[in-house]
Amino acid sequence: SSLPYATPFPANKWYSFQLRARALMNIKKYKQAISCLEKSDALKPKNIVNKANLAICYAALGEKEKAISHFEQTVKFANGKEKRFIKNLKNILSSKGVEIE
Repeated sequence: SSLPYATPFPANKWYSFQLRARALMNIKKYKQAISCLEKSDALKPKNIVNKANLAICYAALGEKEKAISHFEQTVKFANGKEKRFIKNLKNILSSKGVEIE
């Protein structure tokens, strides 16, 4: 099955995987999204959007430990920046039953 925005930039393969994952997340296909995000993560391992999306997918699937682990990686790679992004991520995770202290 073909998804919109799946392969717009062959030169930025990591970004193509990220876009495909977002499309899958929008239709609640979290396991398939995780597969795309892991491929993107392998190509760009410190990307905080990837880490955050992985946290959200795992939270949506009820895998709290993995969600928290990816949240912690997001914070680590944000390196003290992106405070609003981190706060929003905390709220999204909370809405999916994952509380971050």
